[in-house]
Amino acid sequence: MITKDIARHEFIGLTASTQQSRNKSLAGLEGKVIDETKNSFVLLTKDRERKTVLKKGSTFIFHLPDGSKVRIRGEILAMKPEDRIKMKIR
Repeated sequence: MITKDIARHEFIGLTASTQQSRNKSLAGLEGKVIDETKNSFVLLTKDRERKTVLKKGSTFIFHLPDGSKVRIRGEILAMKPEDRIKMKIR
């Protein structure tokens, strides 16, 4: 179950789309999150292409299992996944 502290959850397996990106060619990109690093997400698109999107400078919309969507700035997520789980949300 994903709670309101979305930034502390696992993103691999969720569908995500880039609402904004410094790299204009990645704006509007949609795919399944298949990997995450400190600075980026790797999305698998419908065309089975792997696209790496930097967290900083991007805004993401994550499609949650219950059908809802959450928009979050990549700067908030720009840390190692294991460190992000431990962070305190204000």
